[in-house]
Amino acid sequence: MEYGIYSWWPKAIRPDDSMDEELDSMIHPDDLKLANELNPMGKVFIKSGSEAKYIHIEFGDFRLRVTPINWQPVDGDGFKVGDQVQVLSNGGANTEKCGIIYSMSWHHKNESIVYHLSVNGKRLKKQCYAIDIGRRESA
Repeated sequence: MEYGIYSWWPKAIRPDDSMDEELDSMIHPDDLKLANELNPMGKVFIKSGSEAKYIHIEFGDFRLRVTPINWQPVDGDGFKVGDQVQVLSNGGANTEKCGIIYSMSWHHKNESIVYHLSVNGKRLKKQCYAIDIGRRESA
């Protein structure tokens, strides 16, 4: 899997309309509405393919076709949005529990992925790093 971030500003947070033509041309016209709703800034995507001038990037069930100009590969940990994981104790630093990754974002200072989990449908306040989670074992 190739992980990456895609720097793109949705219309709602652009400083002015002068950026619209340039930024909107980076997203496939059929995916522009979804890109504005999803707000790709800071999210970690998985590159899943390409066609013509676009690459395909995924964030859970969401798929966008984007130009590769703003694609920046990052190191991944083997997890993706939607994965069921086990929060590990790490010597008592965490309370062990099972959860689902509902979001992944990039921590620029640490140069690593931050995982956001939900447990029984409730989103945890605490963010996790790869060291905090493991594959959920089948019962």
